[in-house]
Amino acid sequence: FSNSNLFNFFLGGLLISIHWYLFFYSIKISSISLTLSILSTASLMTSFLEPLFYKRPFRIHELIFGLIAVVGLALIFGIESENYFAIFVSLICTLLSVLFSLLNGYLIKNHSSFQISFYEIIFGFFIISFIIYFSNIKFSMLMSVSFSNWVYIFILGSLCTAYAFVASNYILRFITPYTMMISLNLEPVYGIFFSLIIFGEKEYMGIQFYIGAGIILLGVIGNIVFKYKKIS
Repeated sequence: FSNSNLFNFFLGGLLISIHWYLFFYSIKISSISLTLSILSTASLMTSFLEPLFYKRPFRIHELIFGLIAVVGLALIFGIESENYFAIFVSLICTLLSVLFSLLNGYLIKNHSSFQISFYEIIFGFFIISFIIYFSNIKFSMLMSVSFSNWVYIFILGSLCTAYAFVASNYILRFITPYTMMISLNLEPVYGIFFSLIIFGEKEYMGIQFYIGAGIILLGVIGNIVFKYKKIS
């Protein structure tokens, strides 16, 4: 590989590793529901950034459905004034995810999805290790993790991360990063649903929050229906 290719793989690893760190940090200082709802703004960010990165015209429908997500986000902001910092962290986390997808949308033109994923995960591993080393996390704490939790960590690392990593990079050959990000906006829907089942009252939010999340979901469904009608 050329130095430019290695740099791009390193950049991808850097973006996704910091995204992961901020994602779990945001959950720690707020809630799963809040963090996942903010991640739904990815489609809005992509609708503005993708044309700039790929030098293509802006698409009105993408901006419209993206702005619908802003309305939902505004409602969530209105009732979560005590969590402004967590919202800010989640927005930065989301931006890194969007930049990561845009970068991979460029890399997939010349490299296989496995190749991209392999090097980005390797670089991401070293970057996360570097962050852990200089944070308050002590390696002795890792030794106290139970066996069952290591099983869950393995599942998260292999199936939910490594496999999803390769698969998401592969489908970027056939869809745009915008379509990828707005499809991922469904993640908050089932994520919030399961968080309510698993964590119960800790994850309960006010009615205005769910109205905001519903408006964001409306933007996702609207984009899917628009693209389906356009193809058919």
